[in-house]
Amino acid sequence: MTQRQTDRKRVGEAVRTLAMGLWLPALFLAGLLFSYLPAFHHPAPHHVSIAVAASPVATARLQHELDVATPGGFTLRPAADAAEARAAVLQQSAVAAYVPGGPHPLLYGAKANGAALETVIRQTFAAAAERAGGTLDFRELVPTVPGDGPGTSLLYVVLSCVVAAYFMVITMQRAVGFGRRAHVATSIGWGRWPPLSLTSRLPMWCRRSRRIHWRCCTYSC
Repeated sequence: MTQRQTDRKRVGEAVRTLAMGLWLPALFLAGLLFSYLPAFHHPAPHHVSIAVAASPVATARLQHELDVATPGGFTLRPAADAAEARAAVLQQSAVAAYVPGGPHPLLYGAKANGAALETVIRQTFAAAAERAGGTLDFRELVPTVPGDGPGTSLLYVVLSCVVAAYFMVITMQRAVGFGRRAHVATSIGWGRWPPLSLTSRLPMWCRRSRRIHWRCCTYSC
């Protein structure tokens, strides 16, 4: 074997070693970028469902007004009265409920849907109420957990499990002294423990927050 062939073999082995060591971090990085950047870069309401305690004609008029201000941002649906609109929020068929009319139109919100989304909804309907000559009143129906105003604690709990699982995989790759049985047992044990720990806390979390609303697609780019 000539010196050039030896050098090529060493370079190939080095490239192969780097590829085997870096493919998982690269995949992890790409997954995080494509998961978070599109969702959090310039967020805007996207067909957010709002129950409106008004006639279909009045609801359509308000829909047109909001479409001009925020195209495609909100989808309004009429409700028979304030009670029905409020129930739509509690039953998760609407993100918020609006009761127009009078000097103080009323907005029902659910902060558990997302503090940022609720802020946008309040600003939008406060402006609508002002254009109608009134001042918006607001009532919170589904607050977040006390001490967690933004409602992001659960997100970071899940992220911590993901990051820990990543380091677990890296560690197992370096555990050359482990046999196949030890690798399988460790992987199964690790895979079962975080979900069990998380799911055991979720019912308590849901009871404390009264209800967790999952509407990720209503507030996106």
